[in-house]
Amino acid sequence: MKKFLIFFSAFILLVVIVLAVAPSFYKDDIKALIDKELAKTVDADILFDIDKFSLSLLSNFPSVTASVEQFGIIGRKKFAGELLFAVNKLEVEVDLFKILFDDQVRIQGIYLNQPQIFIKVLEDGTANYDIMIESEEATEEAAPEAEEDFQIGIDHWELQEGHIIYDDATLATYLELKELDHTGKG
Repeated sequence: MKKFLIFFSAFILLVVIVLAVAPSFYKDDIKALIDKELAKTVDADILFDIDKFSLSLLSNFPSVTASVEQFGIIGRKKFAGELLFAVNKLEVEVDLFKILFDDQVRIQGIYLNQPQIFIKVLEDGTANYDIMIESEEATEEAAPEAEEDFQIGIDHWELQEGHIIYDDATLATYLELKELDHTGKG
């Protein structure tokens, strides 16, 4: 029995070490995958440094926690060089088993430290947040069906010291919120 307990303890320790170290081995692969997908789907410049990205399986096990510092999105075309979104630290917590074995995305938590969100709509209706590239596979008939199949849920979120500007020329509306702290769930 004593040998079994020693073996079992060593095994648990090995599993914990592997879970702690494994994400750092795949950092470059994860960055390459993110860059590739963003290039295919987003028409904006993404500010993202792999050295400020971390992925943890241990801090909230069985959830995966991804965090990135100094992340941002800069517009192109009519909004070239204009900031859409920036954050000092962005942290997302997702249930590992939902990612692997379920069709719906369930985000357990989103944490934004010092987010800057600037939403701008021009008089012609062009919006700086409309940055998604339409895929060639999308058709008018397939779009409603895809929307019905896609589900996402967010258990809780937190914003600390946010700065949000909403500038809509179509409605002659300008709203600015500074030092916004907000928590919610839904």
